[in-house]
Amino acid sequence: MKKIFKFQTVFSIIFSFFLFSGISRLNGEDFRVTKAQTIRFRSVNPESETINLGYNDGVALVLPDDLTFIKAVEFEIKTPREVLQFPGGMAYGIYTNLSSLPDGEIFDFSAEQLSIEILPSKVTFVLQLPLRENHGLKSDPYALVMAPIRPEDSAWLFFRLFPVMKGMPEEVENAVFPVKIKPILIDEGGFKLSVKYTDSVQPGSGEQNPGVITPNVRIDEIPVQNPGKIQLLSPGSHHLAVSAENYRTEVRVFTVEQAKITEVTVEMKDTAPTVVFAGPDNAEILLDGEKIDNPRESRKIKPGKHLVVFSVGGYKLQKQFTAEEGRDYSVSMTVDAEIVELE
Repeated sequence: MKKIFKFQTVFSIIFSFFLFSGISRLNGEDFRVTKAQTIRFRSVNPESETINLGYNDGVALVLPDDLTFIKAVEFEIKTPREVLQFPGGMAYGIYTNLSSLPDGEIFDFSAEQLSIEILPSKVTFVLQLPLRENHGLKSDPYALVMAPIRPEDSAWLFFRLFPVMKGMPEEVENAVFPVKIKPILIDEGGFKLSVKYTDSVQPGSGEQNPGVITPNVRIDEIPVQNPGKIQLLSPGSHHLAVSAENYRTEVRVFTVEQAKITEVTVEMKDTAPTVVFAGPDNAEILLDGEKIDNPRESRKIKPGKHLVVFSVGGYKLQKQFTAEEGRDYSVSMTVDAEIVELE
């Protein structure tokens, strides 16, 4: 038995030398697995998945087209006790540009090799693959960070396990490796702004203001250069101010969550003053001599002085007010009775 183990160790050393020589660094590689499966990440709220791999199995990972919130992919491999007795006996490989996705019948693949390494003799081994340059991840005793890959090369990734030592016992061949694959998310969330405008009609003119309206947007008092694009912000509450020429400034407070998009729609109102009326149901209301049919409906008026007349039966009440741009007014008729105790 000792002689067999010695032969296995020598074979592993020779194979490892071949594996990590210049030949192993060729990008193109053809390989075969015993079994393969596919998992997919969503672009919004992606979740981790745990699968069980055999000692010559693989898994394809399909990433979403939008990688705004995903900065890396993490593989956490748990090595069974039976395999730990044969250090250097297993290896792992990560590939991109896979020839095809597994469908239950395809076991031969062609792909570009990103990395092939001996699986460390650890109960748990974590491997992180960044999808951008500025990822902020660092290797430590518990995790190995690979070199980042370009997002355009990350659509289909493939991870596989395979033996590099012959003559291992049957319990190793039947071992199961739980592999947890999860997205590593950025520490920010997205904010998407939609701006709608009321009809830019000047009271009494019946004509709309020409031209394209460009809003001025500030988030937390900082000007936004491209308000039509998704803004990446730190999680928490933020202050929004939207202004435009001939429109009132709209202010909102919104909350951003990590790796989620918060959508806010702001309806801009022009600076023309508005007025609503309130009075008895049988009251006739005149505004500057014109009868008001729907008094509780907000209506635009011109800036300046206006005269309101309420008529109920033979009783009339007149009120004058001055309207200013950007202001809203409510004009009410109230009838009250005063009770005084007589001595």
